Amino acid sequence: MELADYEKIERELFDFVEHFRPLLGRRDRADWCEKYLCGLMLEGERKSIQPMSERVPGGDEQAMQQFVNQSPWDSVVIQDALWHYTLQLSLIHISEPTRLGMISY
Repeated sequence: MELADYEKIERELFDFVEHFRPLLGRRDRADWCEKYLCGLMLEGERKSIQPMSERVPGGDEQAMQQFVNQSPWDSVVIQDALWHYTLQLSLIHISEPTRLGMISY
């Protein structure tokens, strides 16, 4: 995805991360979560922190590294919340089979 394409979905990504904000703790973690997800979606062969932080608007290598490696949330709780969120979206769109995908946990 190019940066211009990302800018078209930026609000949707913000809304997505909002569902998990209470589980992430401090507000800045949700902000870095958005930037990290943006970095994963943007074009670029390397998906490690350093090159992603250079591609992401407002990226900061140290802050992104701390988000990924030092944030104290419970990954099982986050994964469970993501699973339930995805399941809920799938049920909402059950009448549109082309939007459904396989959900694995």
